[in-house]
Amino acid sequence: MIPLEQDKRWQRFNNPDRACPCCGRQFAGMFEIEFGHPEQWRHQSLRVSGQSTLEIGGDRLTEDLCQVGDSFFIRASLELPLLGSDQPLTYSPWVGVTVDNFKLHLESRQSGDFSGFSECNGWLMNYIPGWDQNNWLPASLGFSSEAPRPKLTVFPHHHPLAAAQRNGVDFDRVLDLFAAAGHDIRPHLLAD
Repeated sequence: MIPLEQDKRWQRFNNPDRACPCCGRQFAGMFEIEFGHPEQWRHQSLRVSGQSTLEIGGDRLTEDLCQVGDSFFIRASLELPLLGSDQPLTYSPWVGVTVDNFKLHLESRQSGDFSGFSECNGWLMNYIPGWDQNNWLPASLGFSSEAPRPKLTVFPHHHPLAAAQRNGVDFDRVLDLFAAAGHDIRPHLLAD
């Protein structure tokens, strides 16, 4: 296997001055795979609405918080180490939490003090493309005042996503995961 720093695709992917010969598209390295809302949200997204907050009936969605009926969600950061790089593959899925943990998160976020609320458990509430996930996965959220979003750790250690969090993924797998999420950049990295 070629070391990552010698992989021409990786070099092209991290060169913001390089334009793809077929379409002119440019890349500047790893980018986040975002989920605009938890699966339970059945309304338009913030991107479609162009608003920072959506309230529909009793349901509410912001960039990082969501309430659907009596269910509460926090947007998190799920990182998979990329082997040979300090740039992880990052997802921003939603985690379902109890109303008490939701309130504690809000209070800690508003005060900027997470010393009394550094972690909680919940359920990953998005299907992550490219992973064998046919139900919601238990997860842990780690909070800190330094991170814009809580860090998500998938629980079931036997699940491939949890193994990838522990062991990392190679660049070929990253490209496959980008493609599974609707961002197939592989053809744009093949030639100069």
